[in-house]
Amino acid sequence: MHVIIEAPKPAISKPVPLNAGWTVIGLSAATPVLLHTYAAALAEQIQQNPDCPLADIAYTLNTGRDSLAERLVFWFRDRKELLGALETFLCGKKGESSLTGKLGRQQRSLSARQISSLAPDEPSARKAAQAFLDGWQLIMPPEQHTKRVHLTTTPLQRITCRPAKDSHELQREIRPTDYRLPIDTPEGLRYRLDVHSPDFWPAAEHLLAGVPTLVGMGLLPLLAIARKGVGMQNETFSPFSVKELFWFRPLQPTQLKPGSVSLLLTERDAGICHVTLGGRMLDGSWKNFAEATLSDLGAIPSEIVLDARHLMQRQHELLPSADRTGNPEGDIQVSARWNCLRARNEDGNEVFAHLELPGIDQDQNLQNLHPGLLDSAVSIVLDRPGLLPATCAEILLCLPLPANVFARAIRTPMPDGGIKADVQLYDLESGALCIAFRELRFISPVNCL
Repeated sequence: MHVIIEAPKPAISKPVPLNAGWTVIGLSAATPVLLHTYAAALAEQIQQNPDCPLADIAYTLNTGRDSLAERLVFWFRDRKELLGALETFLCGKKGESSLTGKLGRQQRSLSARQISSLAPDEPSARKAAQAFLDGWQLIMPPEQHTKRVHLTTTPLQRITCRPAKDSHELQREIRPTDYRLPIDTPEGLRYRLDVHSPDFWPAAEHLLAGVPTLVGMGLLPLLAIARKGVGMQNETFSPFSVKELFWFRPLQPTQLKPGSVSLLLTERDAGICHVTLGGRMLDGSWKNFAEATLSDLGAIPSEIVLDARHLMQRQHELLPSADRTGNPEGDIQVSARWNCLRARNEDGNEVFAHLELPGIDQDQNLQNLHPGLLDSAVSIVLDRPGLLPATCAEILLCLPLPANVFARAIRTPMPDGGIKADVQLYDLESGALCIAFRELRFISPVNCL
């Protein structure tokens, strides 16, 4: 017996209209270049497959693909308008039926919110497009009976994770204060801090009532290092500002679970992010210890250079200062890394001083924003030992700290017994402004526990 089998005749396909209104499709990629590559590949594929139903194209592109930062969204009524929107984008022109944008990390959590990719009119389509740029997910109504089709995938971003074979970094021991890659979470980037290590000296060598405690000024170099994680700083120092800085309570590693302390960087806008320092207590509760707004520093203040004659005059008026290591200040004890104050004097509420990086720290990782020197510099305004920083309206970090620093401050006693001060740190040789603190407020440790 013989059976003759014949392939079925190909079905005569006709372009299927998507719906009577408008359709919205969103694309996302890791970088602008990859987004352009993605759109170009998609445009070519749609042109080569004129019979592919637009409904299936929309469903495939809007469903199950990664939610990445760089975004392109367009709305259309037919295949011609779809290809036209893609072509306009690829030519670098601003389209009348497309939008581009970048999704901030704090908007990633909005991907759980959904909006229909079908719209009855153009204003509704534009509203859905904007929602996609804001992090919403475009969905196809189930009554459309769509299916997945083979389309180009989202281009992958190539990231080199291994160091160069001849990298000198391989020969250097990794310290607890070194930069580490942050962890990307729905809330933002988490930068883990190894505060429990005895080598994490901003905490281990700064004792409050005999307990290791992260020095308040230790937050500044950590912010400078963590800025790399959000692309706000490269390997070299770049100016930045810290605003609305609050120290809620002392961070003491012995009261925290090891490995739980981190800086959370939540992006607000280009070049601006909110930073929270927190950790898990031994009883399982979560505590935040400090928060601030971190941003790039655009304009350098006008007091960028201190008058040379004024600087020389004040230098002659300075009086030698005692070593802080051998003279514990109330409940606060520090190591030799805090032996930075060389001379000090005051004239009413004006205080000025000469500080120098301790010799043991000439090669340390944090010397650009040395916590011991910073703490010693701002502490020149204190009229009694034991006060801790509580708030600061603004800190301008214009230059890394040099080996020799001239500090000038104006202090104001507060009704609650605390002190408010404006402090400027200058390069002793050039007179250039390095760091400026505005409205830095100190209070008793009892008021911040």
